[in-house]
Amino acid sequence: MAAGFRADGHESNVRTYALQQHDLSYDLPPGCRMLSFQEYSDYDSRVKLVKDAFDKQSYSEARLRSLQNSPGYQPELDLVVVNL
Repeated sequence: MAAGFRADGHESNVRTYALQQHDLSYDLPPGCRMLSFQEYSDYDSRVKLVKDAFDKQSYSEARLRSLQNSPGYQPELDLVVVNL
């Protein structure tokens, strides 16, 4: 601020996780499958999940699609577990 800059909003989130010490093995319950969101593509379900899990009632399909169009989005890491 002293240099003439002004705060006008949030810029970005960058998170880094060290996963070397984590056990990433798992077994899904019978009837469940892990899919990429691209394969599943149920936008209504995903929006409802975010609204319910994070109490973000303003979250929308437009917001999700905006995230998916961002430069850092990696669709192969956007995974969902579904009960089919």
